[in-house]
Amino acid sequence: MFQDIAALEQMGIPHLVTDVGGHIAFYIFFVFHSRVLYEKLFATKKYALYLVGFFVTMFVWRESTQYVFWLYTRPAGETVYQIEELRNYNWLFWLFIYWADFVYSWFALGVYLAFKYFKERTRFLQVENLKKELELKQLNEQLNPHFLFNALNNIYSHLLDNTNDGKELILKLSELMRYILDSSKHTTVSLQNELKFIEHYIAFEQERLGERCRVHYTKSIDAKDFNIVPLIMFNFIENAFKYGTASLSRSDIYIDVTTDKDLLSLKVSNPILNNSSASMQIGMDNTRKRLSLVYPNKYDLSILGNEKEYTAILQLQNVNVA
Repeated sequence: MFQDIAALEQMGIPHLVTDVGGHIAFYIFFVFHSRVLYEKLFATKKYALYLVGFFVTMFVWRESTQYVFWLYTRPAGETVYQIEELRNYNWLFWLFIYWADFVYSWFALGVYLAFKYFKERTRFLQVENLKKELELKQLNEQLNPHFLFNALNNIYSHLLDNTNDGKELILKLSELMRYILDSSKHTTVSLQNELKFIEHYIAFEQERLGERCRVHYTKSIDAKDFNIVPLIMFNFIENAFKYGTASLSRSDIYIDVTTDKDLLSLKVSNPILNNSSASMQIGMDNTRKRLSLVYPNKYDLSILGNEKEYTAILQLQNVNVA
């Protein structure tokens, strides 16, 4: 038997066997440590059972690898006997060996947990992004029919008085709807394009309302490359016309848009003539949800007002991704 082992040793096979066997044994120990001992015991705060299981498993792993090493390399010479001597008489040496195994196994576990964390974090972010996309899609789908319903209802009431003006309003409405549909295909649009849409909408409402509403619209834009999420300002302006105008009263609506470097400010003020606080609150809740999705930690919204006047102040940071 020893002659066969000696022949294998001359071919380098015993060292290959011990190396491969040692790596396989450590892999088994590593999997058992990370999947069973850590996740089932340590992670559930069963520390005593974990320590017992860890040291028993490490002892079995260390003894089994030493036995394989002894079995295949004993005929090779004195090194094995020296290790056996150290094992029998130098307990500090073996204490160091077990301590090194402990540190090495925890280092390997740390690498495993780091990879696991980044994998789960990536999966979590993918799920969160998917949820945001679905929620944002639902909010956008609520926005377009809501605007269209109000516009058509307004045109219908206007047609009862003047057919020609109603036709003009329908034409302008088609232009507004075209922008809404086109902008929905993009995550951001230029501020200039968004303001053109808002100005067309203001003109649409002024033509519909006539002398019943005066709009005081001002803007001071000094940023050329300012990008914005489409229709994010539109809700505030639409609400101003919806709740700040009435058929028998005259009202003033104030809209001010300014930019200062990478900060956009929108201020909308209107009287509260159409008292529908419940629907206004629902619309504002949806707007806040949309803002939190598309401008996380990059917006500030202040609502000021009383029973007679309503003021919304929105500040947005520039979206650099066009």
